[in-house]
Amino acid sequence: MPCMNYRITDFKHIPGKNCVTTALRNILNYYHILLSEELILGLAGGLGFYYIELPGFPNPFIGGNSSNLIGRFCHNMDLQLFELRKENQEAAHKAMVGKILSDIPVIVKIDLYYLDYFRSKFHFSGHRVIPVGIDDAYVYVADTGFRTIKQTSIENFKKGRASGYGPRPPSNLQLFINIPEKNLPILDNLWGIIRRNARQMVSSPDDNGLVSLEKFAANADKFKDPEYLLIQIEKAGTGGALGRLMYRDFLSEANLYRPHQTLLQAYKLYAEVVEIYEGIVKELKQETMPDLKKPLMEVLDYEKRAAELLAGL
Repeated sequence: MPCMNYRITDFKHIPGKNCVTTALRNILNYYHILLSEELILGLAGGLGFYYIELPGFPNPFIGGNSSNLIGRFCHNMDLQLFELRKENQEAAHKAMVGKILSDIPVIVKIDLYYLDYFRSKFHFSGHRVIPVGIDDAYVYVADTGFRTIKQTSIENFKKGRASGYGPRPPSNLQLFINIPEKNLPILDNLWGIIRRNARQMVSSPDDNGLVSLEKFAANADKFKDPEYLLIQIEKAGTGGALGRLMYRDFLSEANLYRPHQTLLQAYKLYAEVVEIYEGIVKELKQETMPDLKKPLMEVLDYEKRAAELLAGL
């Protein structure tokens, strides 16, 4: 029986900060569209916040992005997105291999606990990677901040795709984008995307927005594990400061595309938020749990002011 050994032709992995925006940036780059991660986050309407209390987790579950970043980015940029879910692990794996052999990069949702190279002590089912190669034993993946293509066993890759952990398990999901046939409508849609995203922060549909940020501040005493909180704020695909570092820099880049004083004012507010989170992270790195109540109330105040500003853009 012949051995399988194939890599997607001419795929280049550029390390990034957030698993979703890195994957999108690298696929767009594969199709010769060059955008920064920060711009992709903003064009996806990626500002959000969620707070969920789940049994079995060291701390309440928090995240700094809106849901469905890939779908929202494709909708806002008039790109055709295809989603494929398979109940059966073997069928899901076969579909993924077919795309690799066709030189079509796909984004796979996976629980990073099962990725051999991660060696994570914690489950996180919201991770995204791009499988770029396959042989008889391993899947080869492009993954966020890793500088080189990583390998993980086929068996563990299948387990990660079928993991049942977390509020939104992977469910063997893979996504791919049709090759764009026209220029992306960045200038036409930019201000509208920012405005809608800010209004969503205020209205908090599905509790994703300021209402969950309020819960984070109100329930600061429920965060007991400093190591896990450090991962949540700084490392778990946030790009730093629960996504606020990247969104701050997006506003700066957006102002270059279509200048507006409101963008600069909001940039300064998010810069204050980033500074507060950096102070929290500094203490967490010393393996101590800081008093979170006061700084999180300050974060909430800055975020409310920024959302109100941008909602009127």
